[in-house]
Amino acid sequence: MEIKQQGERIKRNYQVISVFPFVDGVLYYTTYDSFDPEETPTRFIHAIQLHPLPDENTLSKLPLRNERIFVPLQEVFVEDGVLYQVFEKMEGNLLGIYLYQNAPLALGEISQITQTISDHLMECESQDEFALIDPQNMVIEENTKIRFLYGGPLSVFPREKANSYSEAEIAKQMAELLFHMLTGDGFEEHKDEMRPLRSLRGDVPVELESWIMKSVSPDPIMRPPLHELWKWAHSFGGKKPEMIEDVEPEPEPKKKEKSLMEKLIPNKQPLSDKLNSNKPPLSDKLLPHKPKLDSFGVKDIKAKSNDKKQKKKLPAWVTWVVIGVLALLFLMQLWASPDPDVTALIDAKIIQEVEQDENKAISLYNQSVKAYEGKDIEKSLALAKQALAVDTGNKTYYVHLANLYGLKKDYKSGVLVLTSATSYITDDAKLFDQLAVFHFYVRDYEKAKEAIEQAVGINKNMASAQYHRGKIYNALKNSDEAIASMKIAVAKDPKNALYFHDFALIQLQANHIQAAVDNEKKAVQLDKKNIDYLISLGLLYLKQRDELLRNQSLRPEIKEKRLKDLLNLAFDQFVEVNKIDDKNAEGYYYKARAYYINGKSNADSYQSAIIATQKALTRDPDNALYAYQLGVCYMAVKNKAQAVAAFQKATTLEPSNRLYQNGLSSAQAMK
Repeated sequence: MEIKQQGERIKRNYQVISVFPFVDGVLYYTTYDSFDPEETPTRFIHAIQLHPLPDENTLSKLPLRNERIFVPLQEVFVEDGVLYQVFEKMEGNLLGIYLYQNAPLALGEISQITQTISDHLMECESQDEFALIDPQNMVIEENTKIRFLYGGPLSVFPREKANSYSEAEIAKQMAELLFHMLTGDGFEEHKDEMRPLRSLRGDVPVELESWIMKSVSPDPIMRPPLHELWKWAHSFGGKKPEMIEDVEPEPEPKKKEKSLMEKLIPNKQPLSDKLNSNKPPLSDKLLPHKPKLDSFGVKDIKAKSNDKKQKKKLPAWVTWVVIGVLALLFLMQLWASPDPDVTALIDAKIIQEVEQDENKAISLYNQSVKAYEGKDIEKSLALAKQALAVDTGNKTYYVHLANLYGLKKDYKSGVLVLTSATSYITDDAKLFDQLAVFHFYVRDYEKAKEAIEQAVGINKNMASAQYHRGKIYNALKNSDEAIASMKIAVAKDPKNALYFHDFALIQLQANHIQAAVDNEKKAVQLDKKNIDYLISLGLLYLKQRDELLRNQSLRPEIKEKRLKDLLNLAFDQFVEVNKIDDKNAEGYYYKARAYYINGKSNADSYQSAIIATQKALTRDPDNALYAYQLGVCYMAVKNKAQAVAAFQKATTLEPSNRLYQNGLSSAQAMK
């Protein structure tokens, strides 16, 4: 599955803001094109690739899942072989983030959460549904109400995946979740030297400790049934817990002495943690000790052969030579991979030079996202700066901060942020693509060209990079390169209406009128309700008509018919605009122009042109061009007084416009 990036669209209605790794598939945070001004214009979308894809009848069952157990779905659709589930506006917080901020939790709260989850699991089983036990997949709302994001009818998803979560596997996941809620630590931290749970927290009930310790057993047969946990949660919720005497914790194991490598380079980040290679995703930081799951927990276990051959021991000197060479290579890689250079950001006072703290960065980033959701961009920006300052090695924070600068149209600051990111992360095509866009917005087309060539050099098949390359070369007046890139962009993303629309505009500037018409028609086919595309297509038909007027080689009757056909095609587009939005002044203005052109062969059309222009002015009374057009129409029907009044309005709105002044002079000179 190709993961969409910031700025890309899903089903045209949703534009990606952020991308998060998920239990299975990915979770997108998007803006939502809504016509309701009261609606919060953001949505979370879960994307997953299923083989084979469910049919329409099966997919229709998914929105019918139990909304008491699952977060309601706004819509479900398939695009490019990927199943998308759009969640309705969500209240509360992801359980993983909630635990990161609040664990360890009080026993009463833990029992309530456990009651809810175990009740949901039992109900799912009775309704032939499934839900994944993972803090990433749960939303916690008021009064410890828990709902799942991913899950639903077993018939929708591949049965072998859902069934892989046997009762024993679910018990283990529940035990690890309980361990996290009780201690604030991930189970993985303690599994190698597992001590009695009550040595970590003295008020843990004996029966709960026993259930957890059995459930984390490597042997599934040893894990107890879930109904025992359900029974404990419900019985505990109805009584005050007895105070259990604290057990003296065992002494902490002696800290391991630092290696020579750590002493030589005490603050050096290991190469494997570098962002431009294998740095853990943000979700791994939010849940740093969550065990890695394959898709739905399915793992291939290869049988071990019992008749292994004895391996020959290498001479000691060979071993030491190999270790020495590897150590040298490792050091060379470290020295070759410099830390992020954020000097420009510090000098520009975008961030401050502070001590690095990944955990603090996560908290600040989450606060920034929350402020953004609350439409407090200034607060979100301030928090985003702080998040980047305390973790300059995380790409997510660079992109997030740059996006916020983009919202504020502070593209120069965005350029500084992305330049710092790309000086460190040199193999990410999407970062260079975004940097090119910001350079484009500040009209530094040469720098934009430099960045976009880097992006295309890394990934020439990236549709957005080819699209932006086309726009940049068009700004540089290199139409051949612009057209070549746009051809690749629409070929790579043939369902993107915007790409076809902008390709049409580039073809128009190159005077390839028929090609421009063909591309704009595709844009309209892909997005029939887009007013800009309809108006552009109408104007292109008028442009074709102007070209035809200059053609002297056609027979008059053939030429006349084609001229009329093109005018009708243009008129149809403008009519469609006002069918979609009757308040759109532009649609009426261009309709008036079409009527006016037709008036040369049918004088009655001039009156229709006047009415259409008046409607345009009613909807946009301060538009000087519409007032001028009305004056032209009145002149066509010899109405001097009305023509003068219309031109006077145009010149009042734009006193220095020569065209409007000449129109007024012409009207005043009428007899």
